[in-house]
Amino acid sequence: MPPPEDTPLLPARPAEVEGEAPGSRAAREEAEAEAQAVARAEEDEEEERRNTPPYGPSLVLQVVGRAEVLLLSGSAAATHMVLRTLHEAITILAPWPRALLPALHRTWPSLEP
Repeated sequence: MPPPEDTPLLPARPAEVEGEAPGSRAAREEAEAEAQAVARAEEDEEEERRNTPPYGPSLVLQVVGRAEVLLLSGSAAATHMVLRTLHEAITILAPWPRALLPALHRTWPSLEP
């Protein structure tokens, strides 16, 4: 049986929460999306802050980067001093593994005989 002629086939407006203005749902969704984007940006910034050592430990990273030259020098005294320095560097940089591990990875071939 076909619908009566005076009944519209589609509702006059999309299904919205009663009492809400037509544009307020879109505005609310846009505000929620913006809030989520801000929260994600803050989380990313916090993670970056946790993974980047402050100035002092970043100097230790530079020392680790230059240790390879002294490890290859051949002098037993210099090698011993560099190994002690690397031990201390690992202790200092332990809270920042994303900075420490790549530096040690670059130094590792120099430690092999």
